[in-house]
Amino acid sequence: NQCAEVLISRLASSTCTGDGESFGGSASLFLATHNRDSVAIACNVMAALGIARDDPRMHFCQIQGMADDVTISLGLEGYNALKLVPYGVFGELLPWLLRRLEENHDALGGAATERPLLRNELWRRLALSVQRPSLFSVSR
Repeated sequence: NQCAEVLISRLASSTCTGDGESFGGSASLFLATHNRDSVAIACNVMAALGIARDDPRMHFCQIQGMADDVTISLGLEGYNALKLVPYGVFGELLPWLLRRLEENHDALGGAATERPLLRNELWRRLALSVQRPSLFSVSR
């Protein structure tokens, strides 16, 4: 977290116009973490330093399928949030993914946080589908 704070403050010390042009230094930060506390700290540091949520130099990144609720929440709040979509030969990709899971064991605990969110979203969508008539239904 301290490293991210330093990098975000360095980002704040370079100015950026709305079109992404940098003056006084050119730096961008892709903060790749599945740790919810680290994301919250980074967001608070950005706010304290006056860095806009949609600053083109600052992005949050997570691996597809890990901490998806964090990525969605960041996007809904106006932050630049990206997903890494692993691609490759299964036998080569699996060891890499297993290392990421081992490094990010707190992301596994996040599944317990995500389940109620997914359940609520599923029920919300089911309720909407019942309320709306199908585009393909035939009225007689």
